[in-house]
Amino acid sequence: MLENRSFEDFDLPLGWTLLNEGNGNDVTMMLDKSVPLNEHNPTSLRIDIQRVGDGRVGVINQGFKGVLFPSKDPMTLTDPPTPPVRDWLKRFADAQKKNEGGLAIEKDKTYLFSLYARAKDFSGPITVSLEKRDGTSLASQTLAITGDAWVPYRASLTATATDFDARLVISTKTTGHLWLDQVSLFPADTFNHRPNGLRADLMQMLVDLHPAFVRFPGGSFGEGNTLASAFRWKNTIGDVSQRPAQWNIWHYWTTNGLGYYEYLQMCEDLKAAPLFVINCGIAEKDMVDLKDIGPWVDDAMDAIEYANGPATSTWGAQRAAAGHPAPFDLKLLEIGNENGMSYPWGGGNAQQYAERYRPFYDKVHSAHPEVLTIATAPIQRPPINAPVEVLDEHYYPTAEWFEDHANMYDHYDRKGPRIYVGEYATREGAGNGNLRGALGEAAFMTGMERNSDVVVMSSYAPLFVNPAWRTWNPNLIVFDNHRAYGTPSYYNQLLFATNRPDVILPIDLQQSGAAGANTRGPLFAVAGKKNDTGEVIVKVVNVGGDPKDATIALDGIAGPRHASATVLTSDRPEDENSFDAPMRVAPKAYDLGQVTPPFSYRFAPYSVTVLRVGGGG
Repeated sequence: MLENRSFEDFDLPLGWTLLNEGNGNDVTMMLDKSVPLNEHNPTSLRIDIQRVGDGRVGVINQGFKGVLFPSKDPMTLTDPPTPPVRDWLKRFADAQKKNEGGLAIEKDKTYLFSLYARAKDFSGPITVSLEKRDGTSLASQTLAITGDAWVPYRASLTATATDFDARLVISTKTTGHLWLDQVSLFPADTFNHRPNGLRADLMQMLVDLHPAFVRFPGGSFGEGNTLASAFRWKNTIGDVSQRPAQWNIWHYWTTNGLGYYEYLQMCEDLKAAPLFVINCGIAEKDMVDLKDIGPWVDDAMDAIEYANGPATSTWGAQRAAAGHPAPFDLKLLEIGNENGMSYPWGGGNAQQYAERYRPFYDKVHSAHPEVLTIATAPIQRPPINAPVEVLDEHYYPTAEWFEDHANMYDHYDRKGPRIYVGEYATREGAGNGNLRGALGEAAFMTGMERNSDVVVMSSYAPLFVNPAWRTWNPNLIVFDNHRAYGTPSYYNQLLFATNRPDVILPIDLQQSGAAGANTRGPLFAVAGKKNDTGEVIVKVVNVGGDPKDATIALDGIAGPRHASATVLTSDRPEDENSFDAPMRVAPKAYDLGQVTPPFSYRFAPYSVTVLRVGGGG
């Protein structure tokens, strides 16, 4: 819940404010590297208290209340960039004064505090408290800090009231010198009550999506602006206090608190398959020399062993030590991200990617034939000719592009590699995530589902955004310190995920101007069948502004059958959800009673409709 918990984010203690109450105090704070907590977290916060008058002294953290690191386009960043410091620091300091966005503290809930501390000429104690901005205490506990060696301390704080703009205060009324590091605050009720766990409300939104898999660590985050800032999974496991912070391409430092282990555990909790993206030695602006690719390949092999190896293996033992002796059953490995496409981003051309892809593919399939590999670019180019099992394709255009290409996989060569649409979203003309964008995506999704013999996987991206730290738009789920809502695209994904058929049925979509499944709107459709119930599921997207009356003929089903409709729509295609109106654009369910095919149905304008008709043949 705290910003800059290990004091590695900048050469000033960003996110931390000096507490200096009353009169007669002499207290200062500064960053200090003289006695590191460990080699991976060399910086601590030093508090020098020369004199204490009639009040408290100490430090304050208000959570993620700063402003995003300023920079130009992320593809032009250095590692890390040097911002226009004066302007940025002023805006960062001003953000601390806003009457919103502090720590979200709820009455009767417990919060777990921890830190490493050491002291010199200090007789203690310190008081750790959750407070309102006016200093009213919501919870507090004292800790006796003694000795000049680093010692971990913990406290459990149960709030007596609710405040969504609270702060953490570490205070004392004693002179001396204090050093703090790895200062952390977690709600006790994380998802599934995991230590170092994930936010329960955000995870519940993922649970509701019923994901078949989760791709991690994502795209450009994994490859890095340069190899120096690339995601390296071995830096993200083990004791959190031993994990190095990492600058990433999206303009902030990550603590790596959500590391490879937590990701695998999250997938297990979601009952979703892990899809791990390994860096193949290519970043956006540099790449490893081909003769030095061996350690990067070994890194992929070690990642598989960490996830799947027995507890007696080298890396399986580290997984077991983390609390999970049983394997995680990793079976999906993507070799790089957007590499080999000759874009300004992604890194490398087709030849450079192919040369690096081949040793990964060969090694993985030799040792782990059960692991399916995914490539980011076609490889069948001389002199490199390596098999591609699944090819990852990314799309971020307009809603109109998605509609125009809803049938692109109808004509795909069935002898080519299978397709994984690993990232897609309406990026242009979608506001912060509006219905118009979701409709374009839904039209495209009907084509992916209709061609699921080719398009074997797909995943919307990106997943989460805090609007105060937005660097990409739009995203599926928007959250702040205590609230979250799904965009219309979220509910679109939910409709498709929770109405997934087992068998795709042939469909003949006839509408004015053309006939067959390859028409260009305004209606797009796909149909399928559930094997266990015999239900027919028909998904229809109306991207137009007029209602469309249709006759639904289901060959092979005689009525009457029970039917229902779930509809995602709104008055205007520009409509979005928000914190104040999180369900403005959300699905509504309707019971259609008994129907006898063929039957009539009116599809609302700007709508995604899922019809479910009871089984029978």
